[in-house]
Amino acid sequence: MLFLPLFTSLCWSLTPYFFAEAEKKIGVNQLNADRLLFASIILFFVSIALGLDFNVSLLQYLFLIISGIIGLVCGDYFLFMSFRKIGPRYSSVMMSIAPIFSYIGGVFFFNENIGIIGFIGIIITMFGIIIVVSKVKDSSENIKNYIAPRNFLFGIIAALGQSIGILCIKQVYSYGVLQGVSATFFRISASGIILLLFLSLSGKYKNPVKVYKKDKIALKYVLLGTLFGPVLGVTSSIISLEYIPVSIAQTLFSTSPIFMLPISHFIMKDKVNSRSIIGVMLAIMGITLLTMF
Repeated sequence: MLFLPLFTSLCWSLTPYFFAEAEKKIGVNQLNADRLLFASIILFFVSIALGLDFNVSLLQYLFLIISGIIGLVCGDYFLFMSFRKIGPRYSSVMMSIAPIFSYIGGVFFFNENIGIIGFIGIIITMFGIIIVVSKVKDSSENIKNYIAPRNFLFGIIAALGQSIGILCIKQVYSYGVLQGVSATFFRISASGIILLLFLSLSGKYKNPVKVYKKDKIALKYVLLGTLFGPVLGVTSSIISLEYIPVSIAQTLFSTSPIFMLPISHFIMKDKVNSRSIIGVMLAIMGITLLTMF
């Protein structure tokens, strides 16, 4: 079942490219709300087409809502802010600590024991990811931002929010069977409604029809990011948590920079240096150890 979290990571490796372009055009608040709105609509019709069951217990629905608010609303807001302040590369470094939060939560709340081999696999994978996303000098990003603790804090809060959201989803499975697509719909739709209400009341949300009528390119980026992120990525992550300990799942979710490397090389024409190759090899070694768990 390790295929599912790796597929999640692949989807999430594509999402930043689309959302980063969309955020430049429509802003973080509009993007954060619209991606949840569009994802809810897509997931609703997919669930209807597949004849999926929408029945969930009250406790399941409660934890799905909490997971969505903490992970998708708050966590992703700080992730988008981190993208803006320190760039995707250093944001990924901050997000790579999420497996540690998930490991602590998994042990404390679910008595998960992945053993010494699993723990070493997590550490090696995280170290490989950090090597891949680290760079001594990057002229495209403002180095002055890196010394501001608040800017790094955005990434840390995003990682913590993602981990808490995943722990809440894990808790949902303890209350009964759950269908991934339907669960994603409930999680995203509840989060979207709350976020839309908050932004609308505060005057920070614009009519999406008017926004995208003026900028169809922005709509394309939002829809593509929504497809690979909240729809495919989040759904596969929810399904994988039924079978895999949260610490291992979170570690594999965090390998998106590994997938971003060839994308950056072949599409963005970035150079791949020996440092990145070593990081990839270490990450693969760590993933191999996780498969032994």
